[in-house]
Amino acid sequence: MASSGIDGDSGVDMNGVNLVGPTNRNKRLKIYSFMMETFNEEQKIQATAKLTHEILSHAIESSDSTKANLQMTTSSETSSLSPFESAVHDTLLILQSPMLKVGKTSNVLKEEEENVVLEDENAKKSAAVAVARTKVLNKLSKQHMVDQVLPVLCSLKHTLEKTRSILQRPLTEYLMHLMKNNKAEVDYILSADPALKAEIEYDMKMFL
Repeated sequence: MASSGIDGDSGVDMNGVNLVGPTNRNKRLKIYSFMMETFNEEQKIQATAKLTHEILSHAIESSDSTKANLQMTTSSETSSLSPFESAVHDTLLILQSPMLKVGKTSNVLKEEEENVVLEDENAKKSAAVAVARTKVLNKLSKQHMVDQVLPVLCSLKHTLEKTRSILQRPLTEYLMHLMKNNKAEVDYILSADPALKAEIEYDMKMFL
């Protein structure tokens, strides 16, 4: 609106607006961030689940079209990403955003609960319920990551390796993010496959 000199009451359309491709990723990320700022805790979990199921899971389907969409060279450049690959890349970046983090650490929550100083007894109870609810949602988010997200990421890793996709790097960066912020949960899910754990740790060292 500002660049076009349009009055805010006149309405704005998307004519001439280009958000496609890696060169416009920062524009898309600004829009994603604006959207995530409005999410409550439940919506953060729902968004993570939908992105994992509808984008990342789709990328590991065994159809020929999906394999073709992910077939790339070993180049480290992302300027030639297809729209499908850009969607996968965007998803891996969004899932790392602190705006999708549910709740706070248990220590911070406990401190906030202890510092609730309100004269109204009902207000005190409401504050305590809100803190307890956030703790539950935080635990639910971690469980969802163990049960749903990590298995998909491990399968996607094998798919990207087979197709020699340049999306291996953003995937590894996301795995590094998870291991840094949820080490116990990641170690738990990977304990069933020591070879995969060693492979992921090796990839992380290679990408550092």
